[in-house]
Amino acid sequence: GKPIFDALGIMPNFQPTNVPENGEFTWNNQKGVSTLIKYRTKPLLSDDTPSGTLVTLFDISEAKRRLEDSMQIEKLSIISKVSAGLAHEIRNPLTTIKGFMQLIGPEQWPESFRPYQRLILDEIQTIDKLINNFVLLTSPTAPHIARLNLVEAIPSMTRSIQPIMYKSGVSLVLESPSDSVYVMADREQLLKALLSILNNAIEVSPKGEKVIIRITEEGPYVKIRIIDNGPGIPENVRNRILDPFFTTHNEATGLGLTIAQQIILSHHGKLHFSKSPSSSGTVVTIDFPSLSSVRGNLSA
Repeated sequence: GKPIFDALGIMPNFQPTNVPENGEFTWNNQKGVSTLIKYRTKPLLSDDTPSGTLVTLFDISEAKRRLEDSMQIEKLSIISKVSAGLAHEIRNPLTTIKGFMQLIGPEQWPESFRPYQRLILDEIQTIDKLINNFVLLTSPTAPHIARLNLVEAIPSMTRSIQPIMYKSGVSLVLESPSDSVYVMADREQLLKALLSILNNAIEVSPKGEKVIIRITEEGPYVKIRIIDNGPGIPENVRNRILDPFFTTHNEATGLGLTIAQQIILSHHGKLHFSKSPSSSGTVVTIDFPSLSSVRGNLSA
């Protein structure tokens, strides 16, 4: 046999000591999957002299993820209460402005001002879209759950972003273990969540690169991984990437990923980010309960 740290490829600096220690470290396996490990050490004494250390390891990844999900839900709840009132107060005067702008025909404007009418209406439309995202964030629609074959659904879902792909010179590749991988999901809501993630992946990918959508079945979960070859998520913003209104893009509202996470949580799924093991890019993973696990919960 081998020492456990050699077998797992973990090389923490544990030294024999009279004092018990507690701590955490992250272990990356050969597939690049990160596991958060909590350790507890206890000195082994021989005649009051340290002769070794008993180390107990705990996988706390799932507990940490549940805590982060709970904190995110609480954060969304607070934001939702503020946004609900804000959306209402903005929409009323905006509707009035939009109505009168549409009533005033181009011929009623001085010729030099006419291009600005279209610009004003376009900007009003941008604000209206932002308000719609506010409403979606504050009053999410309950998902209409149905049996959905991801391998068939995802290609049809992604047709709407083909113009963006063409403009960016980025292609999509779908990888799946079979022709049929089923989950219980709301097709339209899943589409919205996927498109938010894919738009980000395409935007950061260099021209000529591929964005991979990889579907796998792993235990009680079906995992959808969106893998890009972009610059990755900077360490200083990694913990803020799902915060409402946080964005590193000048033209974005910072609500896309927040709404995507809200949709995924409403499906009892999970959304998390990691570094690509084969490049500097990012892997966005969506965990959905598999069809068999959903059936098991219903029959329990």
